[in-house]
Amino acid sequence: MSTLSVRVRNPFLLRGSLEVVLEVARMDLANAEIEEIRGLLAAIPNSVRPTELQVPVAAARAALLAVRYFNQSRTRHWLREEMVNALLDLERALERHLRDAAGGG
Repeated sequence: MSTLSVRVRNPFLLRGSLEVVLEVARMDLANAEIEEIRGLLAAIPNSVRPTELQVPVAAARAALLAVRYFNQSRTRHWLREEMVNALLDLERALERHLRDAAGGG
């Protein structure tokens, strides 16, 4: 299984943000995508120290899709700025890695 290495500044903050994303986007996602995101959530350490996450490509694609759905929701505007920034950082990193993996970078 292929994985992407993603640097996360605050895993605890990212985990909370992704939990909100999953709740908002779950109706737009396939069951397999929901399970990929749940697996990613389980892999995020419960720490505020920066870390390097190894994200399976399928989970990266599912998370990116969920974040994109979430960005179109009203809930995004209610989220704390630091949580939105954590999601933006994740989105940029996943886009860059997936583009590079596809040979587009």
